[in-house]
Amino acid sequence: MKRRISRLIGALAVGLLCTAPLAPAGAQTPDELAVKGATLAQADPLAAKLRASDPSPESRRGFDIGMAVADGQTLPGPGKDKFRDMLPVEERSGFNTAVAFSVERTRLATKGTKLTEGFVDLVSLGTAIARQDPIVAVARALLDSDVVYRLGFDIATAIFGDPALGAQGNTLTGPGSLRVRDMMSEAGQRGFNDGVKLHLSRNYKRP
Repeated sequence: MKRRISRLIGALAVGLLCTAPLAPAGAQTPDELAVKGATLAQADPLAAKLRASDPSPESRRGFDIGMAVADGQTLPGPGKDKFRDMLPVEERSGFNTAVAFSVERTRLATKGTKLTEGFVDLVSLGTAIARQDPIVAVARALLDSDVVYRLGFDIATAIFGDPALGAQGNTLTGPGSLRVRDMMSEAGQRGFNDGVKLHLSRNYKRP
């Protein structure tokens, strides 16, 4: 009887070990990821330029972490979102931008297409305008939580947003803006389209 009980306890222990959640192999702390991401950004002129456009050191740290988390991947996802939600609020915006930039760049690279400096300039300008315009900030946060969607929204903001805040102030889509939109994945294109609708519905003083 004692031997049978011992075997049952052993089997139960093995079963528990098999079903228990395991820590991911090679898991890194946010500090370690920040160091890795900063190295990645410094090695990539476009990433470095996008990172430098954010005036907040906290957001830049989030950017570094996002670069490391998304390195080599082609899609955002719940795993990255869960990691982001564990970060301080001040770091999340930079994290989102880095993840969106990284996955879109990697996705395009698999198709033989490269992001351009002009693309990064539009992202930088759109995020800067969102920091200044509360309506834009709220819309980009509430319409969709997908980070690539927000990237597309930011690009639309740079092209069609308020000229008083530095946007180009376009009033119609055309071959140039649509070419930028069509580079992005479906989520980015949706964000771009919704951004265009928002900005063209507002009464900006345009040149």
